[in-house]
Amino acid sequence: MGALTVQTFRHPTHTDQPLLSFRGVLLKGAEARTKPLDETGLAVPVLCMDIELECSLHNVMHVEQTFEPHQFDLVKSRAKALKKGDTVDVLVPPIDIRLMAKNATHVTPVAPPAAAPTTPAPNPQEPELWPA
Repeated sequence: MGALTVQTFRHPTHTDQPLLSFRGVLLKGAEARTKPLDETGLAVPVLCMDIELECSLHNVMHVEQTFEPHQFDLVKSRAKALKKGDTVDVLVPPIDIRLMAKNATHVTPVAPPAAAPTTPAPNPQEPELWPA
């Protein structure tokens, strides 16, 4: 498959972040979907895919690439071009990465740190202030 590059919509907070790079193989064909962008209800087209990462653990990563609201036809054609077994490179800002542990073996509550004493310790230089 030839390299396809498409300029996508980027949230303004992502403009100055470094991007993380991942390479993986599509587990099934990509899909064109829509999702609300914000509380105004504006829906944007999204290219969705699940890839198996090329790493020793072969983790699965769900990828969503958001486009401008008027680009749904572009997203549909892009999804149609990305088939099961294709290798893709993905660039993503770190702030957008969400981790999920589906098979945790232990979850242990952590006690909050002990509260600091509310009364100061007596000063050894001032015995008249020591408690009786």
